[in-house]
Amino acid sequence: MAKGDVVSGFGTSPLDYTPAVGVETVVTSVVGAGGSCYISMVSGGSATAADALTQEPELWLNLKIFVTNTISFRFHNFGGNGAYTGVQTK
Repeated sequence: MAKGDVVSGFGTSPLDYTPAVGVETVVTSVVGAGGSCYISMVSGGSATAADALTQEPELWLNLKIFVTNTISFRFHNFGGNGAYTGVQTK
C-alpha cells in the first residue's frame, strides 16, 4: 500500500486494525448496528475506550483517529456487524 490508499474493514465485533511497521493511517468513519458500540485505542494489549454510546445504528463520520503499528484501533459492536474506513498517511 502507498500513501493516500484507502484502508477499510468490515465484519463482526471486535474489528481490529493495526498497520504494518512504519505505516501510519487515519480512520475517518465508523458505522455499526447494535445495542452498544464503542471505539478503543489499543497499545500493547491494553485498550482505552475513546467513546461509548448506546445509539442504534451507530455512525461516526469525520473522525480523525491516527493509527500506527504501536497504537491500533478497535471497534466493538455488540449485536451486529461493523465497518471502518480511512486513509494511509505514511
